Amino acid sequence: MIKQEINDFCNNWLQKANNIDSSNLQGAFDKFFTLYVVYNRLYVETTYRLANNGQINLGNTFPDRKASINYVVQYLKSNHIDKEFKNDKTVVKAIDELKEIIKKNKFNIKLHLVTAEPQPEKDAELLKKMDSNKTDIRICAVLEYLYSIRCNIFHAQKGYNDRQIKVLKPTIIILEKIIGILFAKLNN
Repeated sequence: MIKQEINDFCNNWLQKANNIDSSNLQGAFDKFFTLYVVYNRLYVETTYRLANNGQINLGNTFPDRKASINYVVQYLKSNHIDKEFKNDKTVVKAIDELKEIIKKNKFNIKLHLVTAEPQPEKDAELLKKMDSNKTDIRICAVLEYLYSIRCNIFHAQKGYNDRQIKVLKPTIIILEKIIGILFAKLNN
């Protein structure tokens, strides 16, 4: 069972997210930021649970990227996430939209950490993983996509223009879904 303070924290932020109209650019950014705060708190809790159970070994710094992708998949199991995603038509559509963004070069997902230059070969690699027949690889790729968008936005590597709604809307749908799955498991 999740601690009451974490439960209250997450529910408070989820309520904030539910009150945001994401039909415009400002709202889409706000909703993504707000939801990511919840996801961040939940994957931190997940990471600590895995560490406390001896399933992972944490070093001197918190492995944020690994926690948001690998440890979430390790904790929830990729087959469970995959089933939950496939049972939700809006999530299936959202994932397809994210893949189309890369296929049609509508948006650069992977950016160089220092220069913010697009890295099309890394986008192509991400797309290949999203199309993988292996569930672990495919689910990790979807979470990697979310994390990449988070990094681009949080570290101000992306501009602020209306075309970003096309990437934010499907990521919001997937983020809401993975939060729901993770929250439910942590509360059991």
